[in-house]
Amino acid sequence: LLINSINLANNISNDQVAFNIKLADFTSRNQLDLNGQYAFTNETSSTLRILPSELSIDHQPWTIRDDFTVFFEKGKAIVNDFALKNGAQELAISGVISENPDDLLKIVCKNLNLETFSQFTKPLNINVSGILKGNASIGSLLSTPKINAKMFISNLFYNKTEIGQTVAISSSWDQKSKQISFDGNVINNTLKTIDLYGKINTNSSDNLDVNLSMNECELKLLEPFVSDILSDITGTATANVKLTGSFRKPI
Repeated sequence: LLINSINLANNISNDQVAFNIKLADFTSRNQLDLNGQYAFTNETSSTLRILPSELSIDHQPWTIRDDFTVFFEKGKAIVNDFALKNGAQELAISGVISENPDDLLKIVCKNLNLETFSQFTKPLNINVSGILKGNASIGSLLSTPKINAKMFISNLFYNKTEIGQTVAISSSWDQKSKQISFDGNVINNTLKTIDLYGKINTNSSDNLDVNLSMNECELKLLEPFVSDILSDITGTATANVKLTGSFRKPI
């Protein structure tokens, strides 16, 4: 992801700051022309408002909801009606950011085309396509975050190989234990080809504890784990696999 220029302009008047942020020039594939206003309500609170702005991701125009606001008050930020849209695609965020575990920041994904964001994975020789839907919530974001997510991907392709018509993934993150817990499955032509569950401990070098059941699963999915010894893997496999160790040296 390349941003080749950044320009910032602002105008201060009384208790308000009007600003404009430009990322990249008009020839870049990713561009942002963000207009907003930051106002001090009193000594302990302030408000950020986003005014009509323009965003382009991979040369595709996205609209930023222009009544989006963030209200800052006594150790918390209240996010109201943030939304990015491109046709039927939408990413929406609202809720509260604080140290309180009962204060949730909610994220909703609707019909997001994964190809739009493939520029982030292409440097890793990974090309992914499919349509993502789902939601996530984050509590106590400013202290010990807890994240819960449930996502669905339809018509998932990995490096031009069809993985499944339906992919379901549920996951949670616990900041205290530094663990990601997850479970999911892949269905291809009514056949459940993958069923998996496990944990990833981000606080350990041997961080994998994954149980994987494969039923006529595309071997292409395993290529990142064996790329040092094998390449251009094709075919399917049926097996039960237990993965431990690390991402770099799975066992």
